[in-house]
Amino acid sequence: MSTRREDTAGRIREVALVLFSEHGYEGTSLRQIAETLGFTKAALYYHYRSKEDILEALLKPIFDEMRHLMDAAPTTVSDPVKLRELLERHTEMLLRHRHVALLLSNDIAIFTKTAIGDRIRAQFDEFQHILVTDDAPLEQRVRMIAAFGALQFAVVSFPDASEDELREPALAAALAVLGQPGGAARE
Repeated sequence: MSTRREDTAGRIREVALVLFSEHGYEGTSLRQIAETLGFTKAALYYHYRSKEDILEALLKPIFDEMRHLMDAAPTTVSDPVKLRELLERHTEMLLRHRHVALLLSNDIAIFTKTAIGDRIRAQFDEFQHILVTDDAPLEQRVRMIAAFGALQFAVVSFPDASEDELREPALAAALAVLGQPGGAARE
């Protein structure tokens, strides 16, 4: 893709993210996106055939990073050092994509009205099975899911906090849920 075409596609994604965040995925039309950019719908179609294609492009970096994170995840997370490293990598990914993570946290229509919602759930289920097996005690499974949920919730709940301000408290909260070292609040 040419640089100019990619720049335009990037602008479309940025505007769509803002509109999806303000009006919801379902409440945003391709016409609104095109008009906000000063395009015709035909010009928008040149880059993206549908709203779901735009959403897919917004989520692609997260899907790719999650795939890489899962491929590199240790086969066991019983080692506190490896678990902390995994949590740190997940935290960094969420911080890099916090505006998209916020959209996903706030817009249930993405999960109920799109095929992408099914892909997100499937990837989360796969990640969950990497972290803890179905035969693990329920408490361990609950704590692991709660820890990763705590990370995401912390990142999206404080949009005005800088990445540097948020990184350690979010990580400490996740570690505390797991009862791991470094989970205590820092003075």
